[in-house]
Amino acid sequence: MQDRIQALGPTLLSVSPGQSFMRGVASGSRVSLTMDDDTALANNARYATDVIPELTSNLQVQLGTQNINVNVVGTTPNYAPVHNYVLTAGRMFTAGDDAARRRVAGSARPFPR
Repeated sequence: MQDRIQALGPTLLSVSPGQSFMRGVASGSRVSLTMDDDTALANNARYATDVIPELTSNLQVQLGTQNINVNVVGTTPNYAPVHNYVLTAGRMFTAGDDAARRRVAGSARPFPR
C-alpha cells in the first residue's frame, strides 16, 4: 500500500466522502465524513504522519465595514504545515483559539519548493 501511495507523486493524500449504494444503485445523497472518522484515521493510519479534517466553502467575510466573498477552509491548526503553505497575512489559529471559539483568520499561499 505504501508503494502505491508513493507512486501517486506528492506526499499528500485526500480522502473525500462518496455516495451510498443500496442494492447496487447509487443514491442521490452523499455520505459525510465526521470528526470521528478523522480521529479513527489519525489513530489507525499506519503510513500517514498527519491527518487533518477540512471543510471548504465560499463565504462572505467582514472586517469593519468591508466585506468580500472568499474561499474559507475550516480545519485544524496543523493545516498550513501539512499543505506546505506559508501565511502571507494574519496568523494561523491555535488549539486554544479553537477551544475558545476565537475568530482568527489568515491568508496563505503554497510555499515554493
